[in-house]
Amino acid sequence: MDIRWPSADAPTIAAPCPVCGDAGPHAPTLTVPWGGPHDPDWVLLCCRRCTVRFSTDRTVGDYSHDTGIFIAATDLYLEMGAGLDVMLEPMGWLKPGEGRLLDIGANIGFISDYVEVALGWKAKGYDPSRASELGRQWLGLDIIPDYFTEDTPLPVTYDVVAAFELLEHVPNPVPLLKTLSRGLNDTGILVLTTPDGGVLKPETPASMMWPIISPGSHMTLFTVASMETALRAAGFTHVSVAPVAGILRIHASRVPLPAGVRDGCDRALLREYLRRRLTPERLPKYDRLENGFRYRLFKELVNFGFPEEAQEVFKRMVEQVRARFGIDLDDPESLVVPPNPVDLEEFTRREPGNLMTSLHFKSILVNNADNDAARSACYAAAAVLAGVTLRRVLQRLSMDNGEAGTAIPAALRLALQNLAVQGADIRPLLTLVEATDSTTGFMLTPTDRDALRADLKATLATLGMRQAETLDQPVAVLPGDDCVTRLINLARPAAYQAARQTAIDTIGSNRKPAKVLALLDQAVNDPLLRDWPDTVTLCAKVALIRLVRLRAHRLAARVYERWGDPSWHEDAPVAAALALMAESRYPLPIRLYRRLRQRLAA
Repeated sequence: MDIRWPSADAPTIAAPCPVCGDAGPHAPTLTVPWGGPHDPDWVLLCCRRCTVRFSTDRTVGDYSHDTGIFIAATDLYLEMGAGLDVMLEPMGWLKPGEGRLLDIGANIGFISDYVEVALGWKAKGYDPSRASELGRQWLGLDIIPDYFTEDTPLPVTYDVVAAFELLEHVPNPVPLLKTLSRGLNDTGILVLTTPDGGVLKPETPASMMWPIISPGSHMTLFTVASMETALRAAGFTHVSVAPVAGILRIHASRVPLPAGVRDGCDRALLREYLRRRLTPERLPKYDRLENGFRYRLFKELVNFGFPEEAQEVFKRMVEQVRARFGIDLDDPESLVVPPNPVDLEEFTRREPGNLMTSLHFKSILVNNADNDAARSACYAAAAVLAGVTLRRVLQRLSMDNGEAGTAIPAALRLALQNLAVQGADIRPLLTLVEATDSTTGFMLTPTDRDALRADLKATLATLGMRQAETLDQPVAVLPGDDCVTRLINLARPAAYQAARQTAIDTIGSNRKPAKVLALLDQAVNDPLLRDWPDTVTLCAKVALIRLVRLRAHRLAARVYERWGDPSWHEDAPVAAALALMAESRYPLPIRLYRRLRQRLAA
């Protein structure tokens, strides 16, 4: 689906603002053609007074869910989509001890589970969706399968009332905020997250923007200003609204807010929560939820410098993924395959939802802890290709994934860096990437494409790589060549080594001079070898030596003229072959004759 941005003279539209009540007319923010569940188009307006973005269609979406797509979407959410670290960013100031949490719109119940397992608090949730049933079943949580309303009985009040990713779904958010405040005790704090409507701009990456817009579902998209307006209208006198990466993190109370509400996620407590959730007595009662917890622990351990524990966690991930899907995470080369988008149900049947990110963080671990450039590049390339598959699957449903949009360019940079470290010429692939738009290839944004070459040049220069000096040099690519195929051919170390050895063996053993030249041309144009200058040079040297041994000096001279340079004379076997050529009477470049005479005289 596409997004249409209004022109400066686009007509305004009269509609009541769901936050401040202004009847308008309001300027349009964007239109998603044929994106509405009732009207053909999904239209978002910008309130002229409070700046909230809101849909003209205020009908609550259908959350009954088709069984097949609901299960598939849930599996993806459990394994990767639910960003626990992002969820817990507004909760990092909470400490272990005694406390009560009321979780509204609890969904599976990750927030409730965290405060119970990591903090020792008591949690109660309300959510009428089928997801809450799974939280009760798999995590043993106290989630009431109903809406929390102004008439809901409240035997106790709570230290914290949380409502994450809820406000955007309701047609009248201010009354809901007043209802949520009922659950708070005198010093209680309301904690909210909601998409940031302020980032709806043409330059925002699609992978970030689509989850925010969510046509037919997200009716009210707050900005910082409109969120503050709504909270004060609901009776809160102390308000904090922080925009972070497309999300608003919100704290509100009737008393001064405690210090640290903006400090972010407590990573040590998050790791401890994940460790506890993976102990035998607390293991979730669903293997894909278990896989999701294990992946998140692996990610935390890699990011925050616990390589030994990360290696142990990954071993268990390998076992679980192999048993469930027949995929071997220990063999990244088998996963360097072209993107293969299918429908979401088939996708979740054939692979874990966190395959892309698991491979990405494994590539970082292999690079930093094992110092294995070849294997790291292979994992990173596999992550890029898996990420493209995931994004294409989701885009078929008018969805996208921000984590994939971030991980793909990061994994691509690591793959190309480590390929360059091994001696690959990455310039042709960079040229192809820069010539590919954000809807094809690796689906990079223009900003990501523009930054890629500069970032790699800086990294290679820091590593002392000579290739940093030539990275800006233009190179030609063949018609029909594409970046996906080029990456696949570059990032398969076993296939490359096999092709390299085969080329050397066949060139060095053939008895027919013309065939030796043909084999050399074949090696030079082999997709697995063409971007490895040292290998091409080695094949040429082997061909020259073989031709001299076959007394085909004229053909050997042709090889030298095309591929040779003065450094060849420092290679003893090649120097000997060149000396034999000099002794013959076949014409060679005069510079070569003089050099060889000097070497022979010495």
